[in-house]
Amino acid sequence: MSTFETVVRRTIPRPLRNWLRAPSRSLRVIGEEMAYRVGVCPRVVVREDWSFRCHPTVRRALLQQLDDPAQVTELDEFIRTCTPGMVLFDIGAHFGAFSLAAIRYGGAGVRVFAVEPSPFAVRLFRVQARLCGPFDGVTLLTAAAAAESGSHRMLPVGVVAFGYFVTPSDDRSDADLTTVEAVSIDSLAERYGVHPTHVKIDVEGFEASVLEGGVHVLSHPDGPSVFLELHCKILREHGVPPGLPLELLEDYGYCDFREGGRPVSPEQVAQSEAPLARIVACKASEA
Repeated sequence: MSTFETVVRRTIPRPLRNWLRAPSRSLRVIGEEMAYRVGVCPRVVVREDWSFRCHPTVRRALLQQLDDPAQVTELDEFIRTCTPGMVLFDIGAHFGAFSLAAIRYGGAGVRVFAVEPSPFAVRLFRVQARLCGPFDGVTLLTAAAAAESGSHRMLPVGVVAFGYFVTPSDDRSDADLTTVEAVSIDSLAERYGVHPTHVKIDVEGFEASVLEGGVHVLSHPDGPSVFLELHCKILREHGVPPGLPLELLEDYGYCDFREGGRPVSPEQVAQSEAPLARIVACKASEA
């Protein structure tokens, strides 16, 4: 790091630095919030049989997701597996697209346990849940998933410094970092006395640690279907082989891995140069 960068980090608060990096995007988010406060809640059509009113910021995020064929396929695969009584652990829930899909397509008795470290994203999740209608089956935690319960130091990134929280890849001052509660998949299951049928993980390169925290849940013979966003580029930058999370799942008894509906192996994922892979993993009995 240059001397100039060091001085900037020490003298300018991180929220202000993020504002200066992307002022137009930050102003857009503020404008969307102002629009929501005066009652602007546009409708978004997610699927032919599924539409709902949205906070403007959530709507923009969903439209971006719907413009990406890989994300459309991923959500379709998830919707196809939704069943009455399903229990979803939505790890890295952000604005809650998978949680809302579980509520819409899972039918009676659905329970959702959503984990998201960004207070801004949690707030928009709550707003969106209210806009979609009354539902008392959602438990939302402002927390990060990790290998062990406790606390975790995270770096706020994104517009106006609150869009996403990530694990820092370099040394950061205390002023840059935020301490959040940390929960593991196993501790989440124990805390609420549930066994998930579905686990969705989107944690920006922290996938292996999250999976290490689910050894009991994921090793169970009736283990959940896992929808894993594998951030291969970030993993490589952190010195972690992209195939490691899938190898962990293999150790837990998973043997059916699919990407875009097609079979894929941990070796293929490790050798791929793609920055991101969206994997669906199932036990042999579910293949």
